[in-house]
Amino acid sequence: MALSTTSLALGESRATCRNNAIPSWGDYVCAFGPGTDPAMDSPEAVENMIRHWIGRGFTGVYLRTDLAQLDPSMIRRNPVRQPNPRLAGFWHFVDEVMERFDVHEVAQRLSDKHDFEFWAWHPHLYSDGAPETAGTTGPGRMVPWSYVSAYTFAHPEAITVDRKGNKLWMVREYAYPGARASKVAEFVHMARKYGIRRFVACMRSEVSQLQDPPDKADQYGFNPPVVDDMKRLYGVDILSDPRFDVDSPSFDPLNPMVENWRNLRGGYVTQFFRELRAALNEVDPKIRICVPLSGERAGPPLGNWRLD
Repeated sequence: MALSTTSLALGESRATCRNNAIPSWGDYVCAFGPGTDPAMDSPEAVENMIRHWIGRGFTGVYLRTDLAQLDPSMIRRNPVRQPNPRLAGFWHFVDEVMERFDVHEVAQRLSDKHDFEFWAWHPHLYSDGAPETAGTTGPGRMVPWSYVSAYTFAHPEAITVDRKGNKLWMVREYAYPGARASKVAEFVHMARKYGIRRFVACMRSEVSQLQDPPDKADQYGFNPPVVDDMKRLYGVDILSDPRFDVDSPSFDPLNPMVENWRNLRGGYVTQFFRELRAALNEVDPKIRICVPLSGERAGPPLGNWRLD
């Protein structure tokens, strides 16, 4: 899938605004490859596409990161085979291309050569994979998942849960300091390895390709640190207080205490971005971070929690 976005900075005229391409690289490799420029499966093809985008009036590219851009210690490859032969073939082909060359190293270098803005689009804030035992089969599903974050594999308690303890895999709860620190480390690793100066910290999730999305927007977010903070700040036990029972006919989404809980959960995400900014400042204070937001609320499938 290919998209383009037009971004307008504060005080910038429309005549000088940036128009950036968003190629989903792995999908391009499978859909257009092998051996064509749109497939971007070689350094030459990447450079030809940059020239093509420039000729079409684009000023930069948001290039999606993948597992190859992370330190191997950050990922656990699940010891399973994909039962869908078509998906298995796609994944094997993309892995082969990634072994031939590092598309981010090449695209960063060639973008600098052509005075083209390069942004690393990191879509893994809430797409951390899942162990091979997670997920349910169904239309559009990719079960079992091929990888899982090493942090969430070692600390499954950091995956967000509902009041019954059911997990929404891939979605980590940033109330945990380790959840924030391990995610910050991914950005720092890429900044140091590639010299990346622009990041898109994408908040979308692939969880609906693994399991059913939440039935209710306020269904998840009941991990122990959240429970403890709500008790400490408001004297409320969200595990037993009926105001937080989304399955109750009397559940009121406008209840002020429910809103306090949403603000608290959003505050953990804000704290993550503070820590990310501080860590990237140590690498290079000029590194820029872009966060696509749906508005004041995180939005599906994450929930109704508010973002500062």
